[in-house]
Amino acid sequence: MFVRRRAARLPILLVFLAIGFETTAPATALTLLQAEREQIGNFSIFCNHVTIVPAIKAILDSPDLRLDGFLGPGHARSQR
Repeated sequence: MFVRRRAARLPILLVFLAIGFETTAPATALTLLQAEREQIGNFSIFCNHVTIVPAIKAILDSPDLRLDGFLGPGHARSQR
């Protein structure tokens, strides 16, 4: 694995910037598990995931709300 080979030679802390919505959290978790499994000691994660639910709830709780619906990003929506 490229990351393992490079990380083993770096004399500094390797920080993975985990940025995204709650849908990207599983990939971040897998990255952390892989680094632990491969015993990469100079690896750290700066996790900056955001959740949409609190923001949508705040919008819906507004007493002056006139809303017909939400349009979400297609790559993160569920299909039934």
